[in-house]
Amino acid sequence: MINRGFGGSYTTEVLGYMDRITLPYHPRVVVFHCGGNDVNAGDAAEAPLGRIREYVKRLRKDNPDSAVVFMATTRAPSRKAKWPELDKFNAGLAAYCKEESNVWFVDINPALNQASGEGKEGHYLKDNLHPSELGYQEIAKVLKPSVDAAWKATEAAFKK
Repeated sequence: MINRGFGGSYTTEVLGYMDRITLPYHPRVVVFHCGGNDVNAGDAAEAPLGRIREYVKRLRKDNPDSAVVFMATTRAPSRKAKWPELDKFNAGLAAYCKEESNVWFVDINPALNQASGEGKEGHYLKDNLHPSELGYQEIAKVLKPSVDAAWKATEAAFKK
């Protein structure tokens, strides 16, 4: 596993750095968590979704068998005013994942938030934006099955 993530990222940056931080590694599975900062900065949901489609297109040009696991953007308590647009983004991302092969969508929000949408006790840092250590542990629990499925789905193609 190679961690190529960077905090505070926007989908424009992920696309901009893709030739350096993703493509040279010919990844078998990519775990992608980006788009929430775009929406928080004022982008409508469709803008980062379009860039995500471009990301997959570019990834698959030279790596047609790579799998991608997309994590929903968090409905963090500090971004409550943006929840409607974040929900549109997550719904659009989930729909896109159903259209593509070897692409998974994982809604991490139930791991972090109560049914009301409010953050679970101790699952966010004091900024009410970033997950705490406990929050990340809960995310890992819901993310792992999809990462395992993506790994298994790409096994034959990467058996070289």
